[in-house]
Amino acid sequence: MTSRYIGTAMSMFKPDPHDEAVAFLKEFMEIFAHVSIKKSNQRDQFKPIQAGVLISTTSSLQIQDQLLSVHKFKFVLLCRLTQDALENRGHSSLS
Repeated sequence: MTSRYIGTAMSMFKPDPHDEAVAFLKEFMEIFAHVSIKKSNQRDQFKPIQAGVLISTTSSLQIQDQLLSVHKFKFVLLCRLTQDALENRGHSSLS
């Protein structure tokens, strides 16, 4: 989710790496949803960080699918979806 370069971007030019990345992110979400984040004397509880990570990952997967499949984008840099404008500005060729 931090791809900043075309070589690591989500793209349909090379379907195998794209499909592997999607599968990895889905597996990560499955694991992260069941991780127990607690102190030793606490009961299991779903934490806000888990919800945030799952929401942002799900959103990124859905957006990249829409942009690549429906709108026929050549590639999608997922890092642009998860970072603030000032941080992204520093990595732009327009800065």
